[in-house]
Amino acid sequence: MGCILAHRQGIGAVWGRIRDMGKSKAKSNSTGGNGNAGKRVDGSAVGWVIIRLFLGGFFLFSVYTILSDRASFEKTLQVATANGGLFVQHNFIPVYPWLLSKYVATHVQLVSWLVIIGEMAVGGLLVFGLFTRLAALVGLVMNAGFLLATCHLALNPDPSLAAVGCFSLTGNAAFLAMECAVLASAPGRFLGLDAVLFKGK
Repeated sequence: MGCILAHRQGIGAVWGRIRDMGKSKAKSNSTGGNGNAGKRVDGSAVGWVIIRLFLGGFFLFSVYTILSDRASFEKTLQVATANGGLFVQHNFIPVYPWLLSKYVATHVQLVSWLVIIGEMAVGGLLVFGLFTRLAALVGLVMNAGFLLATCHLALNPDPSLAAVGCFSLTGNAAFLAMECAVLASAPGRFLGLDAVLFKGK
């Protein structure tokens, strides 16, 4: 229950921030863009850039950890997604365990490269502020997949596995919330290449 509560509070906080930013922009437009309103909008933009850079850095670091021992990553993935594996056994998400054992466990090398390429692309695009909304959408899909594969572990009677599940649940939920924030705010248009690519749009 603590994990679920933290998850809800994290998402609520992020979406509250998005709502406040929207109100700030609306007030700026209604006042003709005076200096004080402009400062509030710029402050919000800096916050979104920090979120964007944090997400990008996390994805790139994740790629580094996989590439540093790719064989171990693939072996762990294969064992966890096979029938009776950690990601499959007792997973209550409909159909998802079958998809993991049917396609992921039998195509581990392909999935491994897809994860590497996906995380590298998402991380790089977010760091440079290029196609930030597309990058955030792909990152959101990846984190949702990780969450669906591991959230059931939070209910495991083994304390160590429950801790892993709890960490995955809250961590991936926080990343999903931040990715939704990037989708809503397009922070690449401030201190990013999107500002050049979509100038005047």
